[in-house]
Amino acid sequence: MGENSRNNTIYELEKVKALLVDDLPEGIIITDLNGRIIYVNKSTEQYTGWASNDVLGQNPIFFNSEKNASGLKQEIINKLRHNKYWSGEIFQKRKDGSNYFAEYEIFPIQKNGTPVAWASIQRDITKRKQAEEQLRFSEERFSKAFNASPSMMSIKSYPDFKFIEVNEYFVEATGYSLDDVINRTPKDIGIFGDDLVHQKLVKQLKQDASIKNIEVIYITKSGEERIALISLDIIKIQGEKYVLAVAKDITEEKRLEEEMAQLERLNIVGQMAAGIGHEIRNPMTTVRGLLQLLSKKQECQEFSDSFNIMIEELNRANSIINEFLSIARSKPDELELKNLNDVINKILPLIEASALIHNVEVLFIQGNIPNVLMNEKEIRQLIFNLINNGMEAAPNKVITIRTYSKDDKAILAVTDQGGGFDADILKRLGTPFITTKEQGTGLGLAICFSISARHNARIDIESSKDGTVINVEFNSEEFERTQEAK
Repeated sequence: MGENSRNNTIYELEKVKALLVDDLPEGIIITDLNGRIIYVNKSTEQYTGWASNDVLGQNPIFFNSEKNASGLKQEIINKLRHNKYWSGEIFQKRKDGSNYFAEYEIFPIQKNGTPVAWASIQRDITKRKQAEEQLRFSEERFSKAFNASPSMMSIKSYPDFKFIEVNEYFVEATGYSLDDVINRTPKDIGIFGDDLVHQKLVKQLKQDASIKNIEVIYITKSGEERIALISLDIIKIQGEKYVLAVAKDITEEKRLEEEMAQLERLNIVGQMAAGIGHEIRNPMTTVRGLLQLLSKKQECQEFSDSFNIMIEELNRANSIINEFLSIARSKPDELELKNLNDVINKILPLIEASALIHNVEVLFIQGNIPNVLMNEKEIRQLIFNLINNGMEAAPNKVITIRTYSKDDKAILAVTDQGGGFDADILKRLGTPFITTKEQGTGLGLAICFSISARHNARIDIESSKDGTVINVEFNSEEFERTQEAK
């Protein structure tokens, strides 16, 4: 190759290099060692809106926005003084005054190891930063909604269902901390008790990719069984599949539904009793009177035992009618501010006498409780009924009567050591004629529920093979005032 041909090739190559740099999508700025701009490519003109003739001789700081951190300029200068490479993100200012975000690389151009100029490469990353900001904002909103939600929320990996994150209400409702559940499955912590529940949810989710409002029983860390409506969805986060679980605790709602149903059943029975009670009593009174007259006649003396049995049965029927009429009452006669401890202490001798007959030991543990508005006569009947039920359920054992205070409420708890109730019976206790006793009518507890409703109190029954605890929660005067203020 001749000298002229080689020079032409080099010349053409230099032209190609110049065109290549000029047409790069990245912005190129070259400055002399004094920091004056000696070259900008077309992309820089497009980014900034400035023509190259407008900026030649200027310092690149000319393009910088006031939004940049105050120490950024000095940081770059320090790097350049030591001939070092610098990279980072800079806010740039266009000719029209608008700003854009640029990713920068600044480095020395060297010849034989000596800097002869400085070059910078910039890329407009405004869209990327906006997308990152939108993602960050979206994640922040999700995080706030996630943690502020009044429902239990959790995120699990898919398909192994290991907990990745839980919200604050999940921790509050279940008692499990994030450390308790992280990288563990619901089966590992036993939150559903029976793993069949979890297996059923997993199977349905894999089939439908979504589950809405399935009622489940979950178990807290303390062992308490509660009820929730759970919804599951498969979601994608950064391309990965996860399971979002949302569960609403409906334990109180279910309990309220049961109480309302119980009161409705009592109201129906009460209305029937009120409607027919007097009509039945009148002929019964007549029959009873005639039986008494006949039993006194000489010629009927041989039937006296039969008359006595018939009169006793009529008395028993009359007693049942009285109990029905008691259920029918909608409010107590008079309410006075009294203390449960005082009421129990007054009737304790009668309770102890009844306990002797059943060979039962009675323990009374009285706590410091607030006064409550009550009809003392009805509350005595409620206490007698509860204790008599306990004595009949657990003869030759111990009945414990306990009072204590909780959340401005006075609590009466009667505990027996009987065999407890079956789950099916437990749900229906308080309904007339629901009883486990051979000669029982089930009206004793029905009356207790009726009395508690008239006193705006609440009965809660816990039962196991080791015995039964019946708690009656009475609202104190202070509690009632607080609720009215709300």
